[in-house]
This record gives sequence, C-alpha cells and structure tokens, in this order.
Amino acid sequence: MKHIIIGGDGFVGRHLADRLSRLGEDVGDIVKSDLPVYRTVPFVTVDVTKPETFRAIDLQPDDVVYNLSARMLSPIMPRAKRHDFFFPVNTDGTRNILAWMHKAGASRLVHFTTDMVYGHSKTVPQTEDHPCEPLGEYGLSKLVTERMCDDYRKMGMRISVFRPRLIIGPGRLGILSKLFKLVDMNLPVPMIGSG
Repeated sequence: MKHIIIGGDGFVGRHLADRLSRLGEDVGDIVKSDLPVYRTVPFVTVDVTKPETFRAIDLQPDDVVYNLSARMLSPIMPRAKRHDFFFPVNTDGTRNILAWMHKAGASRLVHFTTDMVYGHSKTVPQTEDHPCEPLGEYGLSKLVTERMCDDYRKMGMRISVFRPRLIIGPGRLGILSKLFKLVDMNLPVPMIGSG
C-alpha cells in the first residue's frame, strides 16, 4: 500500500509526507519541497487539470490518495475571474482524481475542502450539519467537489472529507498578517469582547 499526496506543497501536505514516511509508510507526492523527507520520498509531477498526467503514478487498488490540490484565495482575483480561476483546479481536478482512482479500482481518498462551504454561521458552534451556502466561487468550487465525492461513495469508494477552518503555513498568514502589521506599527489591536 502506498500513500499518494496530490497537492502537497501546502502546510498540511508538506508535513503529511514527513509523518507518513516516519511511520514506515510508502509515500509519493507530486511536489518536491525543501523538506528533508524529499531526499528519500519519491515524487511525480502531475497536473490535476490534465488527466493524462496521472499515468505517471502506479496507482494500485489498496493505495490511499490524499487530495490537497487547490487554487487558494491568494492572490485575490477580481470577482469576474474567480470562477475560471478556482474551478479548473478545485473542481475539474477533483473530478479527474476521482475518475482516475475509480478506473484503477482504488477506493480510499482523503479529500480536503474548506469551511467556506458553510457560508456565514447560522449556529455557534458550527457543526457538520450546518447548511451549506458557500461564500463565493472558492467555497462553491469546493462544495461541488464534496457532491462529487458523495456520488463516488455510492459507487463504493471510501472517502473522508476534511473542512479545515484555516490552514496556516508558509505564505498563508491570512488575518494574522494584518494583526502583525498593527502590532509592528504600535497601533491599537481591535478585540471582540474581553479579547
């Protein structure tokens, strides 16, 4: 059994390869970062928008695939260009991964989406049964991938979906960059309630 990480250049993927290899698992990735694990872990360059590139991976029925591939919210795109920016990788890429896995008889997928599929909170805490009303094209592109996963589950695939709230890693500071800027400039930091 191999663990194949697709889209592993983000915070989760960069460390998932390292942890799995330390546990003695066979790991493959499509992005080679500067982490020491990549001196020993095999990697293959794949473009999720081009199904023919998956032929470079020897996928077997008992392998586990981790789909971390995504176009992120950075850089900020003009609203009119967001669909064409997010959907080819997030949605079409996931469709290609699912079809590739199904054809190979591989049924185990760990798929990462986003909490942005929920939209604005209607309840606190926000639970898994919260209504899905995505915010913008990014959230919508990820919700469409979850619906695809539902369809493939009906065909026998075992798919786990994770909806992380915020992934912080290299180049992904989000709101924290604004906070750090206020602190650096010795300006007041807005707080909610008691802070």
